[in-house]
Amino acid sequence: MDVKTAFLHGNLHENIYMLQPQGFVAEGKENIVCKLKRSLCGLKPATREWYHKFDIFIQSQGFHRSQVNHCLYTDGSLIILDLNVHVMLIAARNTHALDLLNQSLCQLRYEGSS
Repeated sequence: MDVKTAFLHGNLHENIYMLQPQGFVAEGKENIVCKLKRSLCGLKPATREWYHKFDIFIQSQGFHRSQVNHCLYTDGSLIILDLNVHVMLIAARNTHALDLLNQSLCQLRYEGSS
């Protein structure tokens, strides 16, 4: 499973400013900068913020993080999930458990879009 907009889901916990994008500079306001409210791909803290949000969410869904590999989660019996940046490898005993996990992951996506 590939989370195409993973880095847009992270909330920034620091103040980051950027220059106005080309083509969007308002006349007379060329020296104004933009304060980012959400993480962007390519931003240094983007990966950390995405992982932090994912970690809190997936553990709230009953998964436990491995002490050996912090990107590996299990729910105790049905599902094993391995997160590698924005790609997930998921192994499940049955498709019903996989469907429930997919529905939960969609909640994470919609919570991140506000």
